[in-house]
Amino acid sequence: MRIDLSVPKVNSNDDYVKILRWYVKDGAAVRKGDIIVDFETSKATFEFEAEHDGFVKQSSAEEETVAIGAVIGYLFSTVEELNQYVSTGASAGQTAEKKQKKQAVVSGFVRYSDDAKAYIEEHNPNLENLGLQGLVTKRTILAKLNKKDAPKKSENEKSQVSPASADNDKYRNTDVSPSKLFEIAQLEAGQRDNISSSLTVQLNTERLFSPHDRLPTILFELAQLLRENPAMCSYYDGKKVYYYDEVNIGVALDLDNQLKVPVIQKADGLSIADLEQKIAYFIDCYLDNKFSYKDLTAGSFTVTDLSGENIFSFQPLINGLQSAILGIGMDSDLPGKPMTLTMVFDHKVHSGAAISNFLNQLKFRLSKYSTGENVNPDAASEVVCSKCFTDVKTLHEYYKNEAVMYVNVDEKGKQNYICHICSGGY
Repeated sequence: MRIDLSVPKVNSNDDYVKILRWYVKDGAAVRKGDIIVDFETSKATFEFEAEHDGFVKQSSAEEETVAIGAVIGYLFSTVEELNQYVSTGASAGQTAEKKQKKQAVVSGFVRYSDDAKAYIEEHNPNLENLGLQGLVTKRTILAKLNKKDAPKKSENEKSQVSPASADNDKYRNTDVSPSKLFEIAQLEAGQRDNISSSLTVQLNTERLFSPHDRLPTILFELAQLLRENPAMCSYYDGKKVYYYDEVNIGVALDLDNQLKVPVIQKADGLSIADLEQKIAYFIDCYLDNKFSYKDLTAGSFTVTDLSGENIFSFQPLINGLQSAILGIGMDSDLPGKPMTLTMVFDHKVHSGAAISNFLNQLKFRLSKYSTGENVNPDAASEVVCSKCFTDVKTLHEYYKNEAVMYVNVDEKGKQNYICHICSGGY
């Protein structure tokens, strides 16, 4: 028995996927549940498992971009069936499959417009060796095929062609990956038809949270504010504003393998420690390229943090189906280590006054996370860590200007101290 290995549809955004890796050599045996191949979609990578025991015959190579539903190989019940198929590989059925595949798989990533799809269905043109890439329209197909009915550009259209476009063939080029194309589409959707504006507040962070706690703490307070201000989790479309019922915060990550925006679901119900674990999990998924579809969907608000890059201020781009985004910047070389919180928002949904109030509330909440003052070696000797009982002078002798003694108030209102080692912040 021969089973087709067809590309499944894992989300509604993709018509094509890229084959990243074959885990099984051509002709090798597999067990039910074994991972056969990795695919890359616009949102994430996913593994394709064998549904039965058998022997694999590949018909597509790694790095190929293939259509959803396309057959990329076969699973045979016995090695004899596989060998028989290989020996009669020039059958009419295989020839038809190859022809279909050549029209569905091209060099690069391809999306057909609605008018192109209609033309293909009606005329069934031979698209082999046309070098189609990117968004393919009916005009593109007709021009490639040199059809007489291919619409000619007007003089006005000709004058608008980029001077460099005629020289494209002179330069090196590379295909844009599915994940990058999705990133572009999301950002274009976020800018389409909106009226973007931005506001920024600034606060010194030298005596606030440690670098280790900064992003989780900001996310925690932001999530609480978003729950109290549900209008911030919304988007504009067709003269209507749509509101999300959940606070799902996307966190932009770019660790040298393109931008990903994993989403913390129901962030307003998580603690600072929970949020810290989520961020660590997302970083692991990014580095291992193992994001699931669920990890990257259903965001209602986005945060992008460049404070670790020592970028003081910037204006991020709003994601699609959202109306605001928060950018976190900081310059640790300036006195007080000032941090900026910049909110870019759609004026069709939000007013400047509402965003100003929201940002100042966030600033006020964060300013309450006082970690105490940098240790003065001449401070009173009774300043002692309540956990390790190290006094302030000893702490300074070992850690110099990095020494910090945090002021802590327990549930009974009693004030004590905790050194930066016991706090786990460094």
